[in-house]
Amino acid sequence: MNQGNFKSSSAANIRIRRKQMFAVVAQAIGLLTATTSSLVVHAQSAENVARVEVTGSNVRRVDAETPSPVQVISAEDLAKSGFSSVNDVLQNITSNGQGMLDTGFSGAFAAGASGISLRGLTVGATLVLIDGHRMAGYPLSDDAQRSFVDIASIPFDAVERIEVLKDGASAVYGSDAVAGVVNIILKKRFNGTTVSADYGSTQHGGGETKKLSFSHGFGSDDHYGYFALEYRHRNPILLKQREGTWNSFDWRPFGGDDIRPGSVNHVVTSPRVLTPILQVPGSASGTAANFVFLDNRCAHANWRAGACTF
Repeated sequence: MNQGNFKSSSAANIRIRRKQMFAVVAQAIGLLTATTSSLVVHAQSAENVARVEVTGSNVRRVDAETPSPVQVISAEDLAKSGFSSVNDVLQNITSNGQGMLDTGFSGAFAAGASGISLRGLTVGATLVLIDGHRMAGYPLSDDAQRSFVDIASIPFDAVERIEVLKDGASAVYGSDAVAGVVNIILKKRFNGTTVSADYGSTQHGGGETKKLSFSHGFGSDDHYGYFALEYRHRNPILLKQREGTWNSFDWRPFGGDDIRPGSVNHVVTSPRVLTPILQVPGSASGTAANFVFLDNRCAHANWRAGACTF
């Protein structure tokens, strides 16, 4: 190869390298521009992200996200239910069953409170949450054994919605959620003042219900709050206010026993009087002269023998 050919070949190589260098620089500038545009787009998207509020509950709201059924009762549903308390609403859902505790059960150990029993597994196996958080239980346990949350103490107007998980959730919450979970979501904001009063009575008398509620919200967009007060009173329904088979104690026409006080049946063969005698204070119980019998058909000897019947 002569010197002329060598010079032309070197010049050609230099031009090729320059073109390759320009191509690399152009590609780098293109990548930088694309990255900058992507950052701008992401920055604009970040500004449009909506605020998400989490209550802390593990109860899912969409059936597609969990195999367990979830029932959601909104504030609108509560208003249309015709009930005036959270207790009445939850007591009448289909998943509530045996073992529930109602405020009308005066014979309960925890009388005056109300607890829900999902799937009939008692109030101690049903977990009640407020905004996804555990609440302190009622001071008296049901039958002195089962701790529960008093749902009757929650103001009706303060509830935003109620989520009922109808399946066991002990893997998430523990043994007190074997029957399921009831999550009561309260309103986060309330504007203005609301006063309401309700009165109701039964068709055949008794059981009158009176309710008075007051709610007031205050504050600005950054700092706000509200409080809700509620008063409820329900009268009992007495047996004397009802007539018919269900309040009868004489079941002989239906093949049963007469269980009226003082009646003779196959269990109580010799019923005694309720208050047969008055005893002189401090006297000996074996002395007949120290007793006054309210039933003149009964004497001291008959009473000792268990023969003083109605």
